[in-house]
Amino acid sequence: MDKCVGCNYFDRFFTRGVTNFTKLDIGRCNKVHSVVDKDGCCDKFVKRRYITYKKKATMEALNVLLKELTLIRELLEADSDAYV
Repeated sequence: MDKCVGCNYFDRFFTRGVTNFTKLDIGRCNKVHSVVDKDGCCDKFVKRRYITYKKKATMEALNVLLKELTLIRELLEADSDAYV
């Protein structure tokens, strides 16, 4: 069995400090609706899926968005100049 900390249904609890949040060793299981220990396990375990983004793909997507925003800005500026 795998531990709750790696389960998709596990939401860890945090305490708020002055400048950061601290992880607690307990959390809520959204499948059994109770507070559980991070090292616990059960038969309802579903592996948590982590989404990873490659830096290059992220930068390319941001570049496309920046070009689109620049085009929109130019159109708005041209439109506002036409009414002045």
